[in-house]
Amino acid sequence: MTAEWIADVSHRLEMAADILREIAARAWVSSGLLRLRLCFLGQRIAQASRRLAFAMQITSNSRRRYLRRIEDLHAAAVRCLGLTCTEECGAAYEGVEIVASELASIAAELRTLEHLHAERLEIAEQARPHIGGAS
Repeated sequence: MTAEWIADVSHRLEMAADILREIAARAWVSSGLLRLRLCFLGQRIAQASRRLAFAMQITSNSRRRYLRRIEDLHAAAVRCLGLTCTEECGAAYEGVEIVASELASIAAELRTLEHLHAERLEIAEQARPHIGGAS
């Protein structure tokens, strides 16, 4: 993965964390539970952003770890969406939906990169000359 992609994703995650912080700080978020969930999710996303920002390159193993982390964050954002509906906080719904969509996009990009990596390995394996007898 390129350093540019890593920097871009780190920036997108930080923007998502900022959106959640702004929503949580608004007076119209009257539910303490919703505010707590938004703050916690924002902190977790900001933490993922900082970790990713320090990575100059992502190996296959770390790519899988980041994918699991992003998928977990996406699931948490979807739960926050449900909570905004339950609390009838429509103004928060739109912002949380943006964050959930961004996390889903990043997860899809990571899955695509993992798939491309697996294809490259398979092609390289097929291109290797086979040593030995059986054909």
